[in-house]
Parts: sequence; structure tokens; C-alpha cells
Amino acid sequence: MTHLQVRVESISSDIAEIKTEGKDTHRQVLNLRDDVKRLFTIGVVVVTLISAAAALVSLYDTWLAINQKTQDVNHAARTNPGLSEL
Repeated sequence: MTHLQVRVESISSDIAEIKTEGKDTHRQVLNLRDDVKRLFTIGVVVVTLISAAAALVSLYDTWLAINQKTQDVNHAARTNPGLSEL
């Protein structure tokens, strides 16, 4: 083999290796994209659930406050009948 033939084969081998590595890299990028989408979806669901839970806690707290005020007014009306005429 001549030096030129060895160089051509070496370059051909390098090109084939680059193509293979490129395909592998492309496949890894696609897998990474799918993983990112999955993690984003999970994150959105978790944030939505936390927001809903926070809203429910706030609503429950408001409901408790309203009930407490209603009980206080009813208790005051029972203990001081003259206040209900005001």
C-alpha cells in the first residue's frame, strides 16, 4: 500500500466514525429532549397541585374564620339579648 492509500483509508475510517458518533449523539439529544419534556410536565403538575392545595387551605381558613365570627355573634346575642336590637 502506498502512503496515499493508507491516508485515504484512514480518512474514510475517520468519516465513518464521525457519522456513527453523530448518530449516537443525535439519539442522545432526542432522549434528553424527551426527559426534559417529562420533567417539565411533572414540574407543572406538582406546581399545580401545590397551588390548588394552597388555595384550599386558604379557603378552609376563611371558612373557619367565618364560622368563628358567626359563633361569636350567636354567643353574644344569647348572652346579651339587647345587642340584637341595635
